[in-house]
Amino acid sequence: MSNEYEEQTYEEEMYEEEMYEEETFEDNLIWGQLARLEPVLKDMLDEARATPPDDGTGSWYCGRKSFDREPDERPSIKRRLMGLVGWSSRNSSHELGGSPEAWRVALDKIQEVLPPCRNCPYHLDWPAWCQQDPGS
Repeated sequence: MSNEYEEQTYEEEMYEEEMYEEETFEDNLIWGQLARLEPVLKDMLDEARATPPDDGTGSWYCGRKSFDREPDERPSIKRRLMGLVGWSSRNSSHELGGSPEAWRVALDKIQEVLPPCRNCPYHLDWPAWCQQDPGS
């Protein structure tokens, strides 16, 4: 009986992995279409990649600073992204560019390249990808 359960669990795990791979493939397709619609998205991704990593100084670090907050006089990446994709963007009437899926994919793509936060007072309740254990 326990073998049956283990086999089911293994099959369920394999199914979940396949679903994740499909979502990733679909997300990559959507990202490619969005980048053709709005080529500046690639520049924004590069800008997010250029966010300096945590140098370990200070009691906290925010890897999302350039994404959320507006440095100097330039709008944040998030504010500029909102103007390009999703329901309130200039592409709101475009079948893909104005969709909630477009917003999610673009948001995820940019957020995944940002360095993790450490003891960040701005994102304490954010998911694990945004937080880094101060001991690591």
